[in-house]
Amino acid sequence: MDFLYEEDGGTLKDLEHQIERFAILEDNNVMDSIRLFYTFSSNVIPVINKNEKYLGYITCEDVFQDLSRYPLFSETGAILTVETPARKYSMTEITNIVESNNSKFYGGFISFMSEEVVQVTIKISNENLASIDATFDRYDYRIVEKYYSDEKSDLFKDRYGFLQKFIEI
Repeated sequence: MDFLYEEDGGTLKDLEHQIERFAILEDNNVMDSIRLFYTFSSNVIPVINKNEKYLGYITCEDVFQDLSRYPLFSETGAILTVETPARKYSMTEITNIVESNNSKFYGGFISFMSEEVVQVTIKISNENLASIDATFDRYDYRIVEKYYSDEKSDLFKDRYGFLQKFIEI
């Protein structure tokens, strides 16, 4: 084989300095495993203890199953991505905007960050979505994406449909 760098008869121990090892410690959290799955494009990660003794492995499916217990993933609701200048970013303010409109904040994460702007994706309950949109607008947040249909948008679509039918007549 032309691609071998070592001579025949070598051991893996001889190559140890060339092999990038990866594993997760038994007391690490689920977020650490997600980073490893992504970094190494793997679907299985070995689990070791502090003495580097192999204890078993976790799979992507295990992580998805664990995450599905959290309200961010398990509750039904609306998903919004809001954008604000980086110097003004405050997760507390975002949460307060949602909760001051009598809605529940199930969770959120930073989905994009630069020196100028921060985009935060949040999951909230389906109550008072139009007033939440208006409050974000009032506080100078820009709604980049939203995954729900609001009454105002539906009303505009209906009226636009009626206008098109009227023009056809």
